[in-house]
Amino acid sequence: MFNDYMEMDQKGLKSYNQLRALPRVSLIDSVPLPFPLSIYIEPTNLCNFKCSFCPESFDNYHDISGGQFQLSLEHMDRIRSQILDITSGNGISTINFYMMGKPLINKFTPEFIKIAKQSKLAKRIILTSNGSLLKGERANALAINPPDYLRISIYGPNSDHHQKITQSKVKLEDIRDNILNFRNLKKPYESIIYVKMIDQGVDLNKDFIKMFEKVADEIEIEPVMNWNDPEEGNLAGITTEDLLKSNHFQNKKTVCPSPFYTLVIHSDLKVSVCCVDWAKKAVVGDLNVDTLADIWGGVEVENFRIKHLEGRRNEIPACAKCTYLHTYPDNLDGLTKEVYISRGKKDSSYLKSQR
Repeated sequence: MFNDYMEMDQKGLKSYNQLRALPRVSLIDSVPLPFPLSIYIEPTNLCNFKCSFCPESFDNYHDISGGQFQLSLEHMDRIRSQILDITSGNGISTINFYMMGKPLINKFTPEFIKIAKQSKLAKRIILTSNGSLLKGERANALAINPPDYLRISIYGPNSDHHQKITQSKVKLEDIRDNILNFRNLKKPYESIIYVKMIDQGVDLNKDFIKMFEKVADEIEIEPVMNWNDPEEGNLAGITTEDLLKSNHFQNKKTVCPSPFYTLVIHSDLKVSVCCVDWAKKAVVGDLNVDTLADIWGGVEVENFRIKHLEGRRNEIPACAKCTYLHTYPDNLDGLTKEVYISRGKKDSSYLKSQR
């Protein structure tokens, strides 16, 4: 996400793991930033799975999140113009087309990616999907303007396990075939296909790898995580104490880096500072009425930053019991509110000089 700016043409795409390992701009030395480096754009909050470890499985999920939404082409054009405006036409580092829901439920998602690429809104475009809808017209449209990175989330190593976790009738073999068929639609260098599954133990992990290793460019076992509101239920399935003992949570910190470099544009155009803010408790603006520039430099987002710098995140409902901040490699714990405020917001030429 917040990686040093490196030009990558289509034939020079790095693997997703190489991308993660690139040198990172020193966030503690760089904030406040003139614009977010990473933006999540949620095409829809609708999902065809009801995974047991996801808030989408809650009966009252849509009540809590405010309803059911899908971005329109008009919405995407508004987002496009707002990103170009705040960056003076230079674009940001990364656009991630996902948050809640599954992007390909929205028939316009391939067009969103086309708009983002043709407008050069970001150095890299990422799409995350469960793979079940990567077929037919959507797959064909996506192959014409593919994302730089297509991340496929798998929820079990075999169909029985997968259907139980997702509470769906989708067969895992069908998802594998969808990925394979998509590979045949595109040229090899046009996007990296990264297939991942949450760690399920040695034996089940091996079954997953065996099924997908020949259809993916990269395959990965990812660690268990939790959402930012454990009061809604322990979705990770393990205690917070045990979760925090795992290697994925080893970078303990007081200040969450997210409000300092990223934004999430939900499918109702509400804007949040957190990529796990499914309940929209960290909303700082609304693109229906606000500009991206006003939101990024506004009072609401600044309050998030200051409270974190002052060690008062427990006063923020969205952040009080969150463990996700410990998964970020960046650390701002040594930055004081006074130093942060004294710097003032840099202009866009600063970030351009870091490329």
